[in-house]
Amino acid sequence: METAVTNVWSKVWAGGGRDRSRVVVETTRPCAFHLLPCGHERIELVVEGGGVLATGVISVHDGLLEEIGIAAGPGGTTRLGLTLDHPAPCYLHEETGCPHRIVLDLDRASLGHLLSGRRVAVDPGHGGADTGFAGPVNLLEKDVALAIARDLGRLLAASGAEVVFLRRNDDAVPWLERAERARGAELYLGIHAGCGTGGSNVGYNPAQPQSAGLARLVREKLVDKTHLAAQEVCALGHLAVLGACPAVEIEAVTITDWVEEGLLRSPTFRSKVAQGIFNGLVSHLWRQQGGDWRGKPAAVVMGRRSGSRGSVGVIPLRTHLITERDDIFGIVERYVKGVAEPGDIVVLAESMVAITQGRAVLQESVHPGPLAAFLSRFPGKDGSLATPHAMQLAIEEAGAGRVVLGAAAAALGRPLGRRGDFYRVAGRHLALIDDVAGTMWPFEKHIILGPRDPAALASRLKERLGLEVVIVDVNDIRCVDILGASPGVDRRLVRRALASNPLGNDDQQTPVAILRMVNESTRRRGQAGP
Repeated sequence: METAVTNVWSKVWAGGGRDRSRVVVETTRPCAFHLLPCGHERIELVVEGGGVLATGVISVHDGLLEEIGIAAGPGGTTRLGLTLDHPAPCYLHEETGCPHRIVLDLDRASLGHLLSGRRVAVDPGHGGADTGFAGPVNLLEKDVALAIARDLGRLLAASGAEVVFLRRNDDAVPWLERAERARGAELYLGIHAGCGTGGSNVGYNPAQPQSAGLARLVREKLVDKTHLAAQEVCALGHLAVLGACPAVEIEAVTITDWVEEGLLRSPTFRSKVAQGIFNGLVSHLWRQQGGDWRGKPAAVVMGRRSGSRGSVGVIPLRTHLITERDDIFGIVERYVKGVAEPGDIVVLAESMVAITQGRAVLQESVHPGPLAAFLSRFPGKDGSLATPHAMQLAIEEAGAGRVVLGAAAAALGRPLGRRGDFYRVAGRHLALIDDVAGTMWPFEKHIILGPRDPAALASRLKERLGLEVVIVDVNDIRCVDILGASPGVDRRLVRRALASNPLGNDDQQTPVAILRMVNESTRRRGQAGP
């Protein structure tokens, strides 16, 4: 069996006293690899082997690493092109295990050089009786602004900035008092969530020449990170009271829009908004200091070491962007072939299965009735059925009678401290409905229903593959729900192996995985040289 690149992923990793942008390439077994510096803003990592399962571009935008392009190269190589926002040294090493990993760490010290010691005023808009705009369900602008501001403050503080929050709690603070609190700040970032046609608006201080450029960069980086529409950049007269301080006011999301309010319910999405604002600020500072590339190579291999880690036994498989036009049998055969071995278990994410069954419904295509509008008031604001659109689909799935009975059971059980009575009565399959923001772009504006007949599908896939198959719903709070499995699946083993959610809850694009029992012979094979 040839070596294959099964997955590529990235995250900001804190270790050894220094933050790094970590890029991980997972392969089926050890193989040769090398770096090719390709100018100031690009690094190319070449992996020798039998090819890559899925090519394309991974959008990262973490303030240093912009994106990773994955392509099949000549002679069975895989070429990863890393595009950087500015130069950074990198460190390269391997980790043995299942899967085998090639790890590239990009040093984020440059962000500290840009921000260390800078006083940045972060201003969550509104507060107290001034709630700002309200979402069509129940979110308030003042609460959303504070949550995003806190995420932004953590990013700034991690890079050495002195963060001054102009509002820390649910307090009403007049504008002139906010301006006074911002006195002495080198930068001002106001956080809002506006109304209108959707997308991100950024205003700037007309009294400070650099502010307009900062606003354009913040808008650009927000769009890159969130995929929201880009709206206007304009001067805001009230910011002129800040004088010579570069200042922007960001209406990052349109809270009055049904879909964008739904996005704001996701902590992951709010953190992306904060990251987009942070990225715009970093780009602005880099340009202000001249963006001097001279004598600063994009990558320097500082060391190459071999490390070992415990055998995970889960091999996520990166796929193309799967849509309703894909056939689930063809997908599984395409990505499992050449990777799976006898005795493996094939793991499928339920959202991917549902999408191939045509069960991703664009929210704007749903027309809620009066019953859905009424019943959607009662679930918690973070629940999947908290919008009339999702509740309408639940009614269409289970029938109005069962949904009403479920709601009545939930109302009676709540005073007694009972939970889950709605789904026990109305149908457990309704708990699988993911409202908007429940899955990755471009399906974040869709409501995803649960898959049809997952147990029967798992058995049919086993007949085609000759391997055990399980369809799961996994999240980041260590909940593993097995929706369907072929008869030979060890369910306890699956739950234990997937508790850390190796499939991911964001945009990892790994809806298929191989679960492998790692024995001593497998360990020895994985630790052998290329």
